[in-house]
Amino acid sequence: LGIERRIVKAKQKKKAALVLHVKGAVSNDAVNQADNDYQEALKELDLLNETIEAVEVAKKECAEEMTSASHAVQVAKTRLWQAIGNDLTEAFFRLAGDQVGLIWAAKLRTGGGDYQRFLSQLFPMPSLERLKELNAELEKKYGISS
Repeated sequence: LGIERRIVKAKQKKKAALVLHVKGAVSNDAVNQADNDYQEALKELDLLNETIEAVEVAKKECAEEMTSASHAVQVAKTRLWQAIGNDLTEAFFRLAGDQVGLIWAAKLRTGGGDYQRFLSQLFPMPSLERLKELNAELEKKYGISS
C-alpha cells in the first residue's frame, strides 16, 4: 500500500479500536497497538519526506558539481590547446623561420611589397572544410575532443 493509504487505514483502525474499547469489546492493548501502527505510519511518512528533500538537495549539489567540473574540463582543454598551438608554432619557426626570412629578404631586393600580403601568399587561410579536417586530425593526434 502507498504510505498515505496506510496512514488512512491505520487511523481508521485506531478509531475503530477506540470505539470497541469504549464498548468494552477490546483491551487497552488493542488500542495501544492500533495507535502504535498509526504512529509508525506517520513516522514512515516523515522519513519519506525527509528522504525526498535529501534527494533534491543531493541532486542540486550534483548538478552544481557537474557544471563546475564541466567548466574546469573546458578550461583545461583550452589551456592544453593553447600549449599545443604554442609548441606547433615554435616547431614551425625552428624548421621554417629562417627560410621565410630569407624569402622576404630576397623579395625586398626586388622591391619587396607588403609583408602581410607576402605572408598571406605563403600561408593562405584554409577553407572551413579544411579547418574541420585539420581539427579532426589534431583531435585524433592528441586524443582530445573539442
